[in-house]
Amino acid sequence: MINIKRVFVWAGRLIGVTILIVIILLSLAVTGTPKIKVNYVERLNAISKPADYNESDNVRSLLINAAGDFNSAPDILAGSFKKWPAELEPNEFVELGSWLERKQASIDLLDEAANKPYYWCEYDTNSCSLANLRIDDLKDFRIGCYVLCSRAKLEALGGNFDAMTKHIANIYRLSQLCSHGETLVHIMVGLAMQGLGNNTTVLCLASADLPDEQLCSLAHLYGSNLVELEMTIHGAEKLYAADSMQRLFTDDGNGNGRLIPGKLLELGCRDIMGVEEGVDSWPKAIWVSMWHPDRKSTGEAIKNTYELLEELFKKSPASLRENDSNYLQELYGKTLGYRLLEIGTPAFGQLCNLAAKHRTYRNGMQIIIAAKIFEAGRGKPAEKVEELVEAGLLKAVPMDEYSGKSLIYKRLGDDFIVYGVGEDFVDDGGNDGKKDTIFWPAEKSSFLN
Repeated sequence: MINIKRVFVWAGRLIGVTILIVIILLSLAVTGTPKIKVNYVERLNAISKPADYNESDNVRSLLINAAGDFNSAPDILAGSFKKWPAELEPNEFVELGSWLERKQASIDLLDEAANKPYYWCEYDTNSCSLANLRIDDLKDFRIGCYVLCSRAKLEALGGNFDAMTKHIANIYRLSQLCSHGETLVHIMVGLAMQGLGNNTTVLCLASADLPDEQLCSLAHLYGSNLVELEMTIHGAEKLYAADSMQRLFTDDGNGNGRLIPGKLLELGCRDIMGVEEGVDSWPKAIWVSMWHPDRKSTGEAIKNTYELLEELFKKSPASLRENDSNYLQELYGKTLGYRLLEIGTPAFGQLCNLAAKHRTYRNGMQIIIAAKIFEAGRGKPAEKVEELVEAGLLKAVPMDEYSGKSLIYKRLGDDFIVYGVGEDFVDDGGNDGKKDTIFWPAEKSSFLN
């Protein structure tokens, strides 16, 4: 016969041992602390510093001095970038013009800064954590860009086209310097600056009667490396990942460890691993931490994701669509289930899309300028884009990253239209009420919106 009493005794012991194991696991999970072994801010300063560094070659001091003088900028400075100066209200036009005249010495500093060979910032090592890194220089790059945009348009309005071209070129030079600032944020700001450069060029082409010499100068600019930002994972992003690992995981001394619930909570409430409303309490954080991949697996996933990003930066949305995929789908294939990477995945996808947009916008600008040169020489627009290639104004018809085909050019009476299919991948005939990306004519241009 079965001894019921003995069964209950063993069952009680088994339940007790199970509860004890759970308590021990929960105690370990809750009490885990990270081991901070490396000051990655110091390491970032070391790896990002140019070889044979010379302070006089660094754009930073000139940029800070110039931008510091722009703190009193009128509100119309940032608000006027979509407008030709003559379209401003009379009082706004006078205010902006007189302010820029007073700041000419600082604008000269900007022009000098744009021709420096590199940008380097030594970050405060007392902050220790890269997550707390302050990148104060980005606002200086932005305000400097707005100033050069306004100055270039005013020079074009006054017929000083050499100065106009110089300021536009320096917008792109500053954007290049900014994008080499070691973080993805620097690249995104650099892309935005190039967008303002495109905006300024389109307004000048549409509103000023540029001589052939200036059109050729612009063609040279938009065929140069100045308008090609290098999309890559800089050292700062890799160091940020390593720093996050040492702060979010325990360290067993052999390069492994587990995610710490308290650190997971500090990351904020985001959907993760089936917890739809986000990880916003200790029970949820403990649950996720118990099932989260360990430190070594997470580190390998980060490495694989960065390698994938380098590949995606070079791929077009059209090529991914051929395989029924997109940037986010590709990325989530690597990051799903890894909290540290899931947080950054939407931003990574956005950056890939911005890179594709940037290439398409650059290509659109090349067609516009070539078409303007053709029109100036022939007295009428080209009938088709192939004529621009035959005339030697384009090496080939530039591509649309969203269609995988050439950007579309059509003559419209005494003018022309240049457009791409846009992010819905559908050619709507250049209808600005749809989702086509229109580059020209200026009044419909995506550069101004």
